[in-house]
Amino acid sequence: MSNNKTVKLNREFINNVVIPNTGEVKYRDSNIKGLTFKVTSAGKKVFLLQYRFEGVQRKPKIGNLGDITLEQAKNIAKQWLGQIASGVDPMALKQAKKQEAASDINMRQLYELLKEQHLTKVKVRTAYEYKRIWNSNILPNMGSIKVKHIDKQAVIALHNQLSTTPYQANRTIAVLSKSLELAEAWGYREGTNPCKYVDKYKEQKKERYLKPHEVQGLQSYFNQCIEQQTMPFNIVMAFRLLLFTGARKNEILTLKWEYIDFRNNTINLPDSKTGKKTIYPPKFVFDWLKEIPKSSEYVFESNRKSGLPFQDISKKWRSIRGNIEYTNKEGLPCKLDLSDVRVHDLRHTYASFAANNGITLTELGKLLGHNNPQTTARYAHLFDDTMKQASNKIGQVIKEAANLPENVVSIGKRSA
Repeated sequence: MSNNKTVKLNREFINNVVIPNTGEVKYRDSNIKGLTFKVTSAGKKVFLLQYRFEGVQRKPKIGNLGDITLEQAKNIAKQWLGQIASGVDPMALKQAKKQEAASDINMRQLYELLKEQHLTKVKVRTAYEYKRIWNSNILPNMGSIKVKHIDKQAVIALHNQLSTTPYQANRTIAVLSKSLELAEAWGYREGTNPCKYVDKYKEQKKERYLKPHEVQGLQSYFNQCIEQQTMPFNIVMAFRLLLFTGARKNEILTLKWEYIDFRNNTINLPDSKTGKKTIYPPKFVFDWLKEIPKSSEYVFESNRKSGLPFQDISKKWRSIRGNIEYTNKEGLPCKLDLSDVRVHDLRHTYASFAANNGITLTELGKLLGHNNPQTTARYAHLFDDTMKQASNKIGQVIKEAANLPENVVSIGKRSA
């Protein structure tokens, strides 16, 4: 509900104005034409100037009470009325000055706007990656530079500086490109996006799969960690779920109890990198999950005080992977070097075991949560041995049906 009343705006009235129960009330000054004092049910008190310019109703904000006084509001209102009389629209002038001032923001200020206006609308993992790249790569090199001054040379220099890590260099330029694209849409810069002219580094796709003896050794190590309490139980379980489900790291770390269906032995994610997804863990995984204490909505909480999930476990993995010591079934001490294995390679290992144990490429894509078959196609080479075995098996069946002899080399040869 909005009411309009005409009063004499003075200090006494401003100090004793009544806050409406609902909606807002606008008090128009009886002395200065168009000067309005708006009071909302939330307690907000704002000075406006209401006028018409070239037939269009305008209501630009003068300022909030507290930021400016009644006297200052009156002086600004008189100044604006003078501009109107001279044929100048004060609202348009105010917007032009605001845009001009905004165009001078630096990259650090753009980052703050990005967090407020863009990263609140994307997935949690995407926002995390943007913040990480901005804080580690973009701000240290470009923080003080004006957004409108970021050019091709500056972008190429940043890309070259990160040349030792091609993947991170390319991701940084991708994040910077999107950020500058938004800056242009928000009116903070003009012209083409300088990131378009950067040639990306060639990335070497890493494919590392744990061998059976490595999986066995790793699980023995995890058993010892639990028995000797040298690693938090929930971190051990997080690593195990990554290996035994093939799920993405973020899908496991942000897993909530409500997503787990113990009756049907499924994990139902309302959202993932590829949208809604169902994970089909083996039955024994649910026995592991039942051993994890429920102290928050997240299965893998970082600590009980915050109740929040782990942001990342890669640092923990890097601290142990190079020298994994365990005792084998015979009671002998063993060492395992997995220094070239990343957390994401546990997902690759799941795919490798699936491919070599009769799972089809289509089924694997479903298990991994791929929407695009081309994404699963990267694992096609893993099926070579399976395909050879299948081909030999089919060939043997056909050979037996044809009643061919065991030695078929000489068949079809012409006699001398």
